Amino acid sequence: MSPETINKKVLMPRKTKKLVGGGVCLCPKGLTLPNSKKRLNETPEDMRAKDPEHIMASLWEELNTRDRCINLGRVPIESILHTCNEGCGKPGFLNSPTSAHFYNGNLEKRDLEVAAATVQWLATNVGRAFLDRFSDAFKKARGIKT
Repeated sequence: MSPETINKKVLMPRKTKKLVGGGVCLCPKGLTLPNSKKRLNETPEDMRAKDPEHIMASLWEELNTRDRCINLGRVPIESILHTCNEGCGKPGFLNSPTSAHFYNGNLEKRDLEVAAATVQWLATNVGRAFLDRFSDAFKKARGIKT
């Protein structure tokens, strides 16, 4: 299969993707920037289960699948891209003494793509080195000995 065929059959971006169990994913694998999508498509099919970027993209998809039992059905991408509106900042949501945020679901495709590409980048060699540096700095700041 050519990358174009793989792109159309496997990684075609969708606004949402229904998954087993009824959850809806707001960040399906493949809804990413062109260069990130190209790297996903260029990975041979038999290597995808071991490829760090595919693993990261799959985990991101799973994490952004709505489940009403977790966090009131909100997913991380909604928190990351949320812009407060007139309903936000008022206490009392579900009898909470703290302020609540109301998500209107208006997420721009480009924003979803940039977020997904950033998460996918964290699985690259440079991204993993960045995460290692963060981990070291965090441990040092907290006085955690390794």
